[in-house]
Amino acid sequence: MTYEEWLSIIEEINKTSINMTTLEKLKNTEINPNINEMVYPKLVSAIKNRFTNSINKIINSLDIVFSDKNYLDLELLNFKKELKYLEELTKLKQIPDELKIDLYSTLVNESNNVYNILEKEADKIDYTGVYGSIIRNNRIKWSE
Repeated sequence: MTYEEWLSIIEEINKTSINMTTLEKLKNTEINPNINEMVYPKLVSAIKNRFTNSINKIINSLDIVFSDKNYLDLELLNFKKELKYLEELTKLKQIPDELKIDLYSTLVNESNNVYNILEKEADKIDYTGVYGSIIRNNRIKWSE
């Protein structure tokens, strides 16, 4: 792939929803040593930006999430799909190994923080434990 194609795909990662076709294309693309040093920082930035946006989406919808169990379930399902997609992006061979480890660690730790915060908030709001149960059932199980 050319540098312009990489920039286009990185922009797509930043702005669009989950696209498995793009992910497969990236997985099958060989490393071009001439442009990889310019590409991978932008790719890492896009991954971090996308992760931040997915967390912000949940934070911004807290009032709605804790007023409708079905909406909470839907938001957590979408968050889980997004995390799996981001996990696959962090495994791309264009990203150096030590950075892959850092990205994955950040993904795991920060998403666990989000789940913990949601559980604490659910315990405050709902004494029956239904919301907390929904959060625990939708929590992603990381393979470490």
